[in-house]
Amino acid sequence: MRIRSSILLALSMLAVAPRAAEARSMLWTDAVIWTGDPGRPWAEALWVEDGLLRAVGSEAEVRAAAPAGTPALALGGAFICPGLIDAHAHVLGFGLGLSRVDLVGARTLEETLARVADGVATAAAEERGGWIEGRGWDQNDWPGDGAFPTAADLDRVSGEYPVSLSRIDGHAIWVNRRALELAGITADTPDPPG
Repeated sequence: MRIRSSILLALSMLAVAPRAAEARSMLWTDAVIWTGDPGRPWAEALWVEDGLLRAVGSEAEVRAAAPAGTPALALGGAFICPGLIDAHAHVLGFGLGLSRVDLVGARTLEETLARVADGVATAAAEERGGWIEGRGWDQNDWPGDGAFPTAADLDRVSGEYPVSLSRIDGHAIWVNRRALELAGITADTPDPPG
Protein backbone atom coordinates (compact mmCIF):
# COMPACT_ATOMS: atom_id res chain seq x y z
CA MET A 1 0.00 0.00 0.00
CA ARG A 2 1.32 3.49 -0.86
CA ILE A 3 1.09 6.30 1.62
CA ARG A 4 1.13 10.06 1.17
CA SER A 5 4.53 11.58 0.52
CA SER A 6 3.92 14.07 3.33
CA ILE A 7 4.45 11.32 5.89
CA LEU A 8 8.19 11.15 6.53
CA LEU A 9 9.50 8.60 8.99
CA ALA A 10 12.27 9.15 11.47
CA LEU A 11 14.55 6.16 11.06
CA SER A 12 17.03 6.83 13.79
CA MET A 13 18.27 3.27 13.65
CA LEU A 14 20.14 4.08 10.41
CA ALA A 15 23.06 5.16 12.55
CA VAL A 16 23.34 1.68 14.03
CA ALA A 17 22.47 -0.24 10.89
CA PRO A 18 24.97 0.77 8.18
CA ARG A 19 23.93 -2.06 5.87
CA ALA A 20 20.39 -0.67 5.86
CA ALA A 21 21.60 2.84 5.13
CA GLU A 22 23.51 1.61 2.06
CA ALA A 23 20.65 -0.47 0.66
CA ARG A 24 18.71 0.89 -2.32
CA SER A 25 15.59 -0.90 -1.10
CA MET A 26 14.92 -2.10 2.45
CA LEU A 27 12.10 -3.57 4.50
CA TRP A 28 11.87 -2.53 8.14
CA THR A 29 9.92 -5.14 10.11
CA ASP A 30 9.02 -6.07 13.68
CA ALA A 31 8.46 -2.44 14.63
CA VAL A 32 5.83 -0.33 16.36
CA ILE A 33 5.13 2.38 13.78
CA TRP A 34 2.95 5.40 14.37
CA THR A 35 2.00 6.58 10.90
CA GLY A 36 0.41 9.94 11.61
CA ASP A 37 -2.56 8.82 9.49
CA PRO A 38 -5.78 8.99 11.57
CA GLY A 39 -7.34 6.32 9.34
CA ARG A 40 -4.59 3.84 10.11
CA PRO A 41 -2.45 5.13 12.96
CA TRP A 42 -0.40 1.97 13.67
CA ALA A 43 1.66 -0.39 11.52
CA GLU A 44 4.38 -3.00 12.01
CA ALA A 45 6.48 -2.75 8.87
CA LEU A 46 7.51 -0.39 6.12
CA TRP A 47 9.36 -0.46 2.82
CA VAL A 48 11.80 2.26 1.75
CA GLU A 49 13.21 2.43 -1.77
CA ASP A 50 15.63 5.07 -3.05
CA GLY A 51 14.97 7.14 0.07
CA LEU A 52 11.21 7.16 -0.47
CA LEU A 53 8.64 5.50 1.74
CA ARG A 54 6.81 3.09 -0.56
CA ALA A 55 4.58 1.08 1.78
CA VAL A 56 3.56 0.84 5.42
CA GLY A 57 1.25 -1.66 7.10
CA SER A 58 1.37 -5.22 8.32
CA GLU A 59 4.48 -7.20 7.50
CA ALA A 60 2.50 -9.30 5.02
CA GLU A 61 1.19 -6.18 3.23
CA VAL A 62 4.60 -4.57 3.02
CA ARG A 63 6.35 -7.75 1.83
CA ALA A 64 3.68 -8.14 -0.86
CA ALA A 65 4.26 -4.56 -2.05
CA ALA A 66 8.07 -4.82 -2.19
CA PRO A 67 9.99 -6.72 -4.88
CA ALA A 68 10.87 -10.29 -4.00
CA GLY A 69 14.27 -10.55 -2.34
CA THR A 70 14.22 -7.05 -0.85
CA PRO A 71 16.48 -7.15 2.22
CA ALA A 72 14.77 -6.81 5.58
CA LEU A 73 15.89 -5.56 8.96
CA ALA A 74 13.92 -6.75 12.01
CA LEU A 75 13.85 -3.97 14.59
CA GLY A 76 12.85 -5.99 17.64
CA GLY A 77 9.81 -3.87 18.47
CA ALA A 78 11.56 -0.49 18.05
CA PHE A 79 9.31 2.57 17.79
CA ILE A 80 9.21 4.61 14.58
CA CYS A 81 7.28 7.83 14.08
CA PRO A 82 6.92 10.49 11.37
CA GLY A 83 9.92 12.78 11.18
CA LEU A 84 9.74 15.62 13.62
CA ILE A 85 11.10 18.38 11.40
CA ASP A 86 11.13 21.86 12.86
CA ALA A 87 13.19 24.46 11.06
CA HIS A 88 12.55 27.72 12.81
CA ALA A 89 14.44 30.24 14.87
CA HIS A 90 13.45 32.49 17.74
CA VAL A 91 15.13 35.55 16.24
CA LEU A 92 13.25 38.09 18.35
CA GLY A 93 13.92 36.12 21.52
CA PHE A 94 17.61 35.83 20.63
CA GLY A 95 17.86 39.57 20.01
CA LEU A 96 16.05 40.42 23.23
CA GLY A 97 18.28 37.97 25.06
CA LEU A 98 21.30 40.04 24.12
CA SER A 99 19.93 42.89 26.23
CA ARG A 100 19.00 40.71 29.20
CA VAL A 101 21.05 39.48 32.13
CA ASP A 102 22.49 36.07 31.22
CA LEU A 103 22.07 33.74 34.19
CA VAL A 104 22.86 30.48 32.41
CA GLY A 105 25.49 28.50 34.27
CA ALA A 106 25.39 30.50 37.50
CA ARG A 107 26.40 27.88 40.08
CA THR A 108 25.12 29.61 43.24
CA LEU A 109 22.43 32.04 44.34
CA GLU A 110 25.16 34.57 45.13
CA GLU A 111 26.67 34.29 41.63
CA THR A 112 23.21 34.76 40.15
CA LEU A 113 22.58 37.83 42.30
CA ALA A 114 26.00 39.25 41.35
CA ARG A 115 25.04 39.04 37.68
CA VAL A 116 21.74 40.80 38.40
CA ALA A 117 23.62 43.48 40.38
CA ASP A 118 25.86 44.03 37.32
CA GLY A 119 22.73 44.45 35.17
CA VAL A 120 21.33 46.98 37.63
CA ALA A 121 24.64 48.88 37.69
CA THR A 122 24.74 48.99 33.88
CA ALA A 123 21.16 50.29 33.71
CA ALA A 124 21.93 52.93 36.33
CA ALA A 125 25.16 54.01 34.57
CA GLU A 126 23.28 54.38 31.30
CA GLU A 127 20.52 56.24 33.14
CA ARG A 128 18.14 53.73 31.72
CA GLY A 129 14.89 53.25 33.56
CA GLY A 130 12.55 50.34 33.22
CA TRP A 131 12.83 46.71 33.99
CA ILE A 132 15.86 44.52 34.52
CA GLU A 133 15.16 41.28 32.70
CA GLY A 134 17.15 38.07 32.65
CA ARG A 135 16.97 34.41 31.81
CA GLY A 136 18.65 31.16 32.65
CA TRP A 137 18.72 30.70 36.43
CA ASP A 138 18.33 27.16 37.74
CA GLN A 139 18.09 26.64 41.48
CA ASN A 140 18.83 22.95 40.95
CA ASP A 141 22.41 23.92 40.04
CA TRP A 142 22.92 25.74 43.33
CA PRO A 143 24.10 24.07 46.55
CA GLY A 144 21.31 23.19 48.95
CA ASP A 145 17.89 21.67 48.70
CA GLY A 146 16.82 23.13 45.33
CA ALA A 147 14.38 25.58 46.92
CA PHE A 148 13.16 28.39 44.70
CA PRO A 149 14.67 31.83 45.33
CA THR A 150 12.53 34.63 46.78
CA ALA A 151 11.70 38.23 46.08
CA ALA A 152 13.68 39.14 49.20
CA ASP A 153 16.81 37.61 47.59
CA LEU A 154 16.43 39.90 44.58
CA ASP A 155 15.60 42.92 46.72
CA ARG A 156 19.17 42.79 48.10
CA VAL A 157 20.63 43.77 44.69
CA SER A 158 17.87 45.42 42.65
CA GLY A 159 17.40 48.82 44.25
CA GLU A 160 14.32 50.54 42.82
CA TYR A 161 14.40 48.62 39.54
CA PRO A 162 11.67 46.06 38.92
CA VAL A 163 13.32 42.72 38.09
CA SER A 164 11.89 39.77 36.16
CA LEU A 165 14.06 36.69 35.62
CA SER A 166 12.89 33.69 33.61
CA ARG A 167 14.04 30.25 34.72
CA ILE A 168 16.24 28.20 32.34
CA ASP A 169 13.21 26.27 31.05
CA GLY A 170 10.91 29.29 30.79
CA HIS A 171 8.39 27.73 33.20
CA ALA A 172 8.96 30.03 36.17
CA ILE A 173 9.56 33.73 36.69
CA TRP A 174 11.47 35.12 39.66
CA VAL A 175 10.59 38.72 40.51
CA ASN A 176 11.44 41.23 43.21
CA ARG A 177 9.04 43.19 45.41
CA ARG A 178 9.07 46.21 43.06
CA ALA A 179 7.87 44.01 40.20
CA LEU A 180 5.13 42.56 42.41
CA GLU A 181 4.09 46.08 43.41
CA LEU A 182 3.87 47.26 39.79
CA ALA A 183 1.85 44.16 38.91
CA GLY A 184 -0.54 44.81 41.79
CA ILE A 185 0.22 41.45 43.39
CA THR A 186 -0.01 41.23 47.18
CA ALA A 187 -0.34 38.47 49.76
CA ASP A 188 -4.11 38.91 49.35
CA THR A 189 -4.12 38.36 45.58
CA PRO A 190 -5.98 35.11 44.82
CA ASP A 191 -4.31 32.48 42.66
CA PRO A 192 -5.64 32.64 39.10
CA PRO A 193 -7.84 29.76 37.90
CA GLY A 194 -5.85 26.72 36.87
